[in-house]
Amino acid sequence: WRSSANSEKFYTCPFSGACLGVQPGGQDLVGSCDADNGYHGRLCSSCVSNFGRTFGNRCAPCASRAVTVLQMFALLAVFLLATALLVRSNIRFRSKEQVKLAVYIRILTNHF
Repeated sequence: WRSSANSEKFYTCPFSGACLGVQPGGQDLVGSCDADNGYHGRLCSSCVSNFGRTFGNRCAPCASRAVTVLQMFALLAVFLLATALLVRSNIRFRSKEQVKLAVYIRILTNHF
């Protein structure tokens, strides 16, 4: 990619598979991107609608709303289960000598 037809400075595409290049004989300075896989914009560094960034900073299709809601409920269930186990552990061992695992878990949860 280059900023103008007269520019001598060329920028490489950060995702080589996303940039398809300028068609032979074409005047388009931006070139074309792999829109089927979600790329568009300068240097094909933006994602089209219904695509989002992954950890590798690449474009990937967004999960459906149902999958996202299911993931949120699963995460909430894990959090509630961990909280219930900590409360149960505290009630169960409050009069006994502290159990090391419960102490470590409390330290970790309070730390973060």
